[in-house]
Formats: sequence, C-alpha cells, structure tokens
Amino acid sequence: VGDSLLRGQALAWASRGWPAEVDLGLELTLPTGDSARGLGGSTALRPFVAAGTKLGPFDVLGNLSYQWGLDGPLGDVETFQAIVAVGYPIRWLVPFTELTLVKPVRGADDLRPQLAAAPGLEIFLPGNLSLSIGVQLPLGSAHVFDQRVLGLLKWLF
Repeated sequence: VGDSLLRGQALAWASRGWPAEVDLGLELTLPTGDSARGLGGSTALRPFVAAGTKLGPFDVLGNLSYQWGLDGPLGDVETFQAIVAVGYPIRWLVPFTELTLVKPVRGADDLRPQLAAAPGLEIFLPGNLSLSIGVQLPLGSAHVFDQRVLGLLKWLF
C-alpha cells in the first residue's frame, strides 16, 4: 500500500430539471507506505471541482484539480489534473472507464502531460459504502509509472 487519501466533498450546485450537480472539495494525501521498501509517499494538498450528470443510461463524471506537493519525494511538485469517467449502472454494480490527464506544472523533471486509462468497477455496499477498484494504465510515452492498481472505499454521510 502506498499513500492514503482523505477527501472532503460538498454539493455546490444541483439542477432542478436535469440530474446534474457540481461539487467542491479538498483532498489530503498522506504517506502511509514503508519508505524502506520503496513505498514511501508524499504529503500533498489538492482542491478540486467535480461535476456529474446522467446521459441516457450512462453516468458521466468530470473532475478538475490542482495539487501542491507539501513534503516527501514530490514535495516541490505542482500538477494540474483533469479526469472524465463514464459508467453504466447495473443495480448495485457500475462498470466504468476513467481517462486521466496529469500535467506537471513545476518541480518535475519531465513537464510533458501524462495520459492514463483506468477500467474498473464500483460496487455499492450496505451502510452507504461503496468500493471502487480498477487498474490505471498509461497511454503514450510520457508516464511516471507502468500501471497502478487503485482501490477506493467511500462512505457517504
């Protein structure tokens, strides 16, 4: 396990006549891996805006964010990130695909944009919990990782 992510997100706007909303939020990344085994991470802060809507049977989500590295190996790196995801809800299961564009702004050796795709599944559980799992795969030659297995447990309250 690498880093842990704490996220707060709140509704900023919701449409009355169409299933759409815009949220604002803040993420804090905390290093929780073992640095002796190469799993130590960085502390980072990321404000973001997220939007979602329903287009026919598909859920479409988007996210724009800016991250400041605060400490660790990426302590001086700043990045801009844009994400778009499309999912197809089937009762308590949502297969999805997510495209992520990360553009290092400063502090990185390579400032080329990085593009990745992440196919995955979101499983809705009792108690307002959901589990999202997927594999993030780089697209193109500019990438700082080969692949990532991602897991996200969410509790809505």
